[in-house]
Formats: sequence, C-alpha cells, structure tokens
Amino acid sequence: MSLKSLVLSFRLLFYLLCVIFYFLFPFFSGGLMAS
Repeated sequence: MSLKSLVLSFRLLFYLLCVIFYFLFPFFSGGLMAS
C-alpha cells in the first residue's frame, strides 16, 4: 500500500467518525438532559 492511499483511507475514516459523532451527540446530550 502506498503512502497516498494510506492517507486517503485515514482521511475517510476520520470523516466517517465525524459524521457518526455528529449524529450521536444530540442523542446523548438529549438523554442526559432528560434524566
């Protein structure tokens, strides 16, 4: 695997984690405020 493809895969993984965090954060903060 070349360095360019490795960086691209890490960038894609980071973007995916940001999207997951973006969707889960309101759910967790809402659950904390409800309790």
